[in-house]
Amino acid sequence: MSNSNQKIWSEDEVAILKKEYATCSSLKGLASRFGCTVTSVKIMATNLGLVRLGRLVWTEDMDAILRDNYPCKQTFEVAEMLGLTSKQVLCRAKRLGLHKNPDVIAGIRENGMFLKGHVPFNKGKKQHEYMSEEVIQKTIATRFKKGQIPVNVKNVGYERITRDGYVEIKTEKGFVLKHRMLWEKYYGTIPKRHVIRFKNGNKQDVRIENLELVTFENNMKDNTIHNYPPELKTAMRRISKLKRMIKKYEQTDD
Repeated sequence: MSNSNQKIWSEDEVAILKKEYATCSSLKGLASRFGCTVTSVKIMATNLGLVRLGRLVWTEDMDAILRDNYPCKQTFEVAEMLGLTSKQVLCRAKRLGLHKNPDVIAGIRENGMFLKGHVPFNKGKKQHEYMSEEVIQKTIATRFKKGQIPVNVKNVGYERITRDGYVEIKTEKGFVLKHRMLWEKYYGTIPKRHVIRFKNGNKQDVRIENLELVTFENNMKDNTIHNYPPELKTAMRRISKLKRMIKKYEQTDD
Protein backbone atom coordinates (compact mmCIF):
# COMPACT_ATOMS: atom_id res chain seq x y z
CA MET A 1 0.00 0.00 0.00
CA SER A 2 1.42 3.45 -0.94
CA ASN A 3 2.02 6.28 1.51
CA SER A 4 -0.69 8.36 -0.18
CA ASN A 5 -3.33 5.85 0.97
CA GLN A 6 -2.04 5.76 4.55
CA LYS A 7 -2.94 9.36 5.35
CA ILE A 8 -5.37 9.60 8.26
CA TRP A 9 -7.39 12.80 8.03
CA SER A 10 -8.59 14.63 11.09
CA GLU A 11 -11.91 16.50 11.15
CA ASP A 12 -10.09 19.83 11.13
CA GLU A 13 -8.01 18.83 8.09
CA VAL A 14 -11.11 17.71 6.22
CA ALA A 15 -12.77 21.03 7.01
CA ILE A 16 -9.74 22.93 5.68
CA LEU A 17 -9.65 20.77 2.57
CA LYS A 18 -13.33 21.41 1.85
CA LYS A 19 -12.81 25.12 2.31
CA GLU A 20 -9.62 25.62 0.28
CA TYR A 21 -9.33 22.80 -2.27
CA ALA A 22 -11.47 24.45 -4.94
CA THR A 23 -9.70 27.81 -4.94
CA CYS A 24 -6.08 27.21 -3.89
CA SER A 25 -3.67 27.35 -6.82
CA SER A 26 -0.93 25.26 -5.23
CA LEU A 27 -1.85 21.71 -4.26
CA LYS A 28 1.79 21.24 -3.26
CA GLY A 29 1.42 23.98 -0.68
CA LEU A 30 -1.81 22.48 0.59
CA ALA A 31 -0.28 19.00 0.79
CA SER A 32 2.70 20.43 2.67
CA ARG A 33 0.38 21.88 5.30
CA PHE A 34 -1.22 18.46 5.78
CA GLY A 35 2.14 16.68 5.79
CA CYS A 36 1.21 14.39 2.91
CA THR A 37 1.58 14.06 -0.85
CA VAL A 38 -0.46 15.80 -3.54
CA THR A 39 -1.83 12.40 -4.53
CA SER A 40 -3.22 11.91 -1.04
CA VAL A 41 -4.92 15.30 -1.21
CA LYS A 42 -6.48 14.51 -4.59
CA ILE A 43 -7.76 11.12 -3.41
CA MET A 44 -9.38 12.62 -0.34
CA ALA A 45 -10.86 15.45 -2.40
CA THR A 46 -12.33 12.92 -4.83
CA ASN A 47 -13.86 10.95 -1.96
CA LEU A 48 -15.45 14.14 -0.67
CA GLY A 49 -16.72 15.11 -4.12
CA LEU A 50 -14.60 18.28 -4.26
CA VAL A 51 -13.80 19.92 -7.59
CA ARG A 52 -10.98 22.31 -8.46
CA LEU A 53 -11.86 25.69 -9.95
CA GLY A 54 -9.86 26.92 -12.91
CA ARG A 55 -9.45 30.46 -11.60
CA LEU A 56 -8.38 31.57 -8.12
CA VAL A 57 -11.26 33.19 -6.25
CA TRP A 58 -10.40 35.06 -3.07
CA THR A 59 -12.93 34.59 -0.31
CA GLU A 60 -13.59 36.95 2.60
CA ASP A 61 -11.89 34.51 4.96
CA MET A 62 -8.80 34.38 2.73
CA ASP A 63 -8.66 38.18 2.62
CA ALA A 64 -8.99 38.29 6.41
CA ILE A 65 -6.04 35.91 6.81
CA LEU A 66 -4.05 38.00 4.36
CA ARG A 67 -4.79 41.27 6.20
CA ASP A 68 -3.91 39.77 9.58
CA ASN A 69 -0.66 38.12 8.54
CA TYR A 70 0.81 39.86 5.49
CA PRO A 71 2.12 42.94 7.37
CA CYS A 72 3.90 40.94 10.07
CA LYS A 73 5.06 37.81 8.26
CA GLN A 74 7.21 37.00 5.27
CA THR A 75 5.32 36.46 2.04
CA PHE A 76 6.20 32.78 1.66
CA GLU A 77 4.84 32.11 5.14
CA VAL A 78 1.50 33.69 4.28
CA ALA A 79 1.48 31.77 0.99
CA GLU A 80 1.90 28.49 2.89
CA MET A 81 -0.95 29.40 5.22
CA LEU A 82 -3.26 29.97 2.25
CA GLY A 83 -1.93 27.16 0.08
CA LEU A 84 -0.97 29.66 -2.63
CA THR A 85 2.18 30.90 -4.35
CA SER A 86 4.07 33.96 -3.14
CA LYS A 87 3.26 35.74 -6.40
CA GLN A 88 -0.49 35.31 -5.86
CA VAL A 89 -0.18 36.63 -2.32
CA LEU A 90 1.84 39.65 -3.47
CA CYS A 91 -0.68 40.50 -6.21
CA ARG A 92 -3.64 40.29 -3.82
CA ALA A 93 -1.82 42.31 -1.15
CA LYS A 94 -1.09 45.03 -3.69
CA ARG A 95 -4.73 45.12 -4.76
CA LEU A 96 -5.84 45.45 -1.15
CA GLY A 97 -3.23 48.10 -0.43
CA LEU A 98 -1.40 46.05 2.20
CA HIS A 99 2.19 46.78 3.25
CA LYS A 100 4.87 45.07 5.30
CA ASN A 101 5.76 46.36 8.74
CA PRO A 102 9.18 48.10 8.94
CA ASP A 103 10.71 45.29 11.01
CA VAL A 104 9.74 42.72 8.38
CA ILE A 105 11.12 44.86 5.56
CA ALA A 106 14.37 45.14 7.49
CA GLY A 107 14.66 41.36 7.58
CA ILE A 108 13.91 40.46 3.99
CA ARG A 109 13.22 42.19 0.69
CA GLU A 110 10.16 41.25 -1.35
CA ASN A 111 12.23 40.40 -4.44
CA GLY A 112 14.05 37.64 -2.61
CA MET A 113 17.31 39.49 -1.96
CA PHE A 114 18.21 38.87 1.67
CA LEU A 115 19.75 41.62 3.73
CA LYS A 116 22.78 41.16 5.98
CA GLY A 117 21.85 39.26 9.13
CA HIS A 118 18.74 37.62 7.69
CA VAL A 119 18.24 34.02 8.84
CA PRO A 120 16.89 31.63 6.15
CA PHE A 121 13.62 29.93 7.10
CA ASN A 122 15.13 26.46 6.60
CA LYS A 123 18.31 27.03 8.61
CA GLY A 124 19.06 24.06 10.85
CA LYS A 125 16.13 22.06 9.50
CA LYS A 126 16.16 18.68 7.81
CA GLN A 127 14.93 18.60 4.22
CA HIS A 128 11.79 16.69 5.11
CA GLU A 129 10.88 19.39 7.63
CA TYR A 130 10.25 22.03 4.97
CA MET A 131 9.65 19.99 1.79
CA SER A 132 7.02 17.37 1.03
CA GLU A 133 8.08 13.82 0.16
CA GLU A 134 6.79 14.28 -3.37
CA VAL A 135 8.97 17.34 -3.97
CA ILE A 136 12.01 15.63 -2.44
CA GLN A 137 11.63 12.68 -4.81
CA LYS A 138 11.46 15.04 -7.78
CA THR A 139 14.67 16.80 -6.74
CA ILE A 140 16.50 13.48 -6.37
CA ALA A 141 15.97 12.72 -10.05
CA THR A 142 17.68 15.97 -11.14
CA ARG A 143 20.52 16.16 -8.62
CA PHE A 144 24.13 15.95 -9.77
CA LYS A 145 25.78 12.69 -8.84
CA LYS A 146 29.27 12.58 -7.33
CA GLY A 147 31.82 12.76 -10.13
CA GLN A 148 29.19 13.61 -12.76
CA ILE A 149 30.42 15.87 -15.57
CA PRO A 150 27.89 18.29 -17.16
CA VAL A 151 27.07 17.48 -20.79
CA ASN A 152 28.17 20.93 -21.99
CA VAL A 153 31.71 20.68 -20.58
CA LYS A 154 34.35 20.88 -23.35
CA ASN A 155 37.57 18.89 -23.06
CA VAL A 156 41.03 20.39 -23.43
CA GLY A 157 41.82 20.63 -27.14
CA TYR A 158 38.22 21.40 -28.19
CA GLU A 159 38.07 24.06 -30.93
CA ARG A 160 35.40 26.59 -31.89
CA ILE A 161 35.04 29.54 -34.27
CA THR A 162 34.45 33.03 -32.83
CA ARG A 163 32.05 35.61 -34.27
CA ASP A 164 35.05 37.29 -35.91
CA GLY A 165 36.10 34.07 -37.64
CA TYR A 166 39.09 33.20 -35.45
CA VAL A 167 39.78 29.71 -34.11
CA GLU A 168 39.74 29.31 -30.32
CA ILE A 169 41.06 26.24 -28.52
CA LYS A 170 40.25 24.98 -25.02
CA THR A 171 43.22 24.85 -22.63
CA GLU A 172 43.48 24.06 -18.95
CA LYS A 173 43.13 27.82 -18.29
CA GLY A 174 40.18 28.32 -20.64
CA PHE A 175 39.72 29.27 -24.29
CA VAL A 176 42.55 31.08 -26.11
CA LEU A 177 43.12 32.15 -29.72
CA LYS A 178 44.80 29.24 -31.46
CA HIS A 179 47.03 31.32 -33.76
CA ARG A 180 48.46 33.30 -30.84
CA MET A 181 49.07 30.13 -28.86
CA LEU A 182 50.83 28.57 -31.86
CA TRP A 183 53.05 31.60 -32.37
CA GLU A 184 54.08 31.70 -28.70
CA LYS A 185 54.87 27.99 -28.84
CA TYR A 186 57.50 28.67 -31.54
CA TYR A 187 58.70 32.21 -30.77
CA GLY A 188 57.71 33.00 -27.18
CA THR A 189 55.63 35.87 -25.74
CA ILE A 190 54.11 38.29 -28.24
CA PRO A 191 55.60 41.79 -27.67
CA LYS A 192 53.33 44.66 -26.65
CA ARG A 193 51.67 46.62 -29.46
CA HIS A 194 52.15 43.71 -31.85
CA VAL A 195 49.63 41.40 -33.53
CA ILE A 196 49.80 38.05 -35.26
CA ARG A 197 48.55 38.30 -38.83
CA PHE A 198 47.55 35.66 -41.39
CA LYS A 199 49.63 35.97 -44.55
CA ASN A 200 46.89 34.64 -46.84
CA GLY A 201 44.08 36.46 -44.98
CA ASN A 202 42.37 33.21 -43.94
CA LYS A 203 41.83 33.38 -40.16
CA GLN A 204 41.12 29.67 -39.99
CA ASP A 205 44.32 28.62 -41.75
CA VAL A 206 46.28 28.27 -38.51
CA ARG A 207 49.78 27.15 -39.61
CA ILE A 208 53.01 28.63 -38.36
CA GLU A 209 54.05 29.19 -42.00
CA ASN A 210 50.94 31.34 -42.48
CA LEU A 211 51.57 33.60 -39.50
CA GLU A 212 53.60 36.80 -39.19
CA LEU A 213 54.32 39.29 -36.41
CA VAL A 214 53.60 42.97 -37.16
CA THR A 215 53.20 46.12 -35.10
CA PHE A 216 49.81 47.74 -34.53
CA GLU A 217 50.89 50.71 -36.60
CA ASN A 218 52.00 48.65 -39.60
CA ASN A 219 48.92 46.47 -39.40
CA MET A 220 46.66 49.53 -39.51
CA LYS A 221 48.71 51.07 -42.29
CA ASP A 222 48.53 47.93 -44.41
CA ASN A 223 44.78 47.66 -43.97
CA THR A 224 43.78 51.30 -44.42
CA ILE A 225 41.88 52.45 -47.47
CA HIS A 226 44.21 55.42 -47.96
CA ASN A 227 46.88 53.16 -49.50
CA TYR A 228 44.79 52.72 -52.65
CA PRO A 229 44.44 55.02 -55.69
CA PRO A 230 41.63 57.66 -55.57
CA GLU A 231 39.39 55.88 -58.08
CA LEU A 232 39.72 52.59 -56.20
CA LYS A 233 39.00 54.26 -52.86
CA THR A 234 35.78 55.72 -54.33
CA ALA A 235 34.71 52.28 -55.56
CA MET A 236 35.49 50.70 -52.18
CA ARG A 237 33.40 53.34 -50.36
CA ARG A 238 30.47 52.77 -52.71
CA ILE A 239 30.69 49.00 -52.23
CA SER A 240 30.79 49.46 -48.46
CA LYS A 241 27.76 51.75 -48.60
CA LEU A 242 25.89 49.23 -50.77
CA LYS A 243 26.65 46.43 -48.30
CA ARG A 244 25.28 48.52 -45.43
CA MET A 245 22.09 49.24 -47.40
CA ILE A 246 21.64 45.54 -48.20
CA LYS A 247 22.18 44.56 -44.57
CA LYS A 248 19.70 47.21 -43.40
CA TYR A 249 17.12 46.04 -45.95
CA GLU A 250 17.53 42.40 -44.88
CA GLN A 251 17.03 43.33 -41.22
CA THR A 252 13.91 45.36 -42.06
CA ASP A 253 12.54 42.52 -44.19
CA ASP A 254 12.91 40.08 -41.25
